[in-house]
Amino acid sequence: MRNETTRTTREHLPTMARRARRHARQPRPRALLAGLALVTMLAGCSIAQTAAFKKKPESAVTNRDRVEAWNAWAAWVDANGSGGGFPSDEWFFALGRCEQPGGGYAGVAWDTHGPGYEGGLGFAVGTWDQFAPEVLASPPDNAGDARWQDQVRVARHLYALYGPSPWGCSPVAGPAY
Repeated sequence: MRNETTRTTREHLPTMARRARRHARQPRPRALLAGLALVTMLAGCSIAQTAAFKKKPESAVTNRDRVEAWNAWAAWVDANGSGGGFPSDEWFFALGRCEQPGGGYAGVAWDTHGPGYEGGLGFAVGTWDQFAPEVLASPPDNAGDARWQDQVRVARHLYALYGPSPWGCSPVAGPAY
C-alpha cells in the first residue's frame, strides 16, 4: 500500500523543477544595467556615448560590423586618452622590448616571423589568426607583416578581453599606464 504523502510529493516534483528552471532563466535587468553602468564608468564615457555600440541580433552581426565597432572604440580611446585602464603605446613598447627586442621602432622587432610567436608583441600564431580579423579590416596572415600600430590595436583588444595575462613579459612592462 502506497503512502498518500509520498505520492503527492512525487507528483509535485516535476512542477517545482519546471518552476525553478523558469525562474533561473529570467534575465536580471537591474544587474544588466548595473553592469553597463560599471563598464561605461570604467571606460570613462557616458551611457549615451555607448549607444553607437548597441548590439544587433547575433545573426545580423557581420565581421565588418565588429571591425567598425572596434575601430570606433579605438578611435575614441585614441582621442580621449587611454581611459578605462587601457595601456598606452609606451606600455606596449616596454612589453615589446621584453618580448621581441630589436632595432625597430621603439626598440622592438616588429617584423618577427618566429615558429611560435609573431610580431613585436609576441603573438602566438593562433591568437593572431583568431583576434586580428576582429580588429583589422584585412589583417595580414602573419603579425610580423602588420604595421606596429595594427599590432598594438590587436594587443589592446586582447588586453580588453584578458588583461595582461596573454604576455609573459607583462610583469617586466609593469602596471598599465
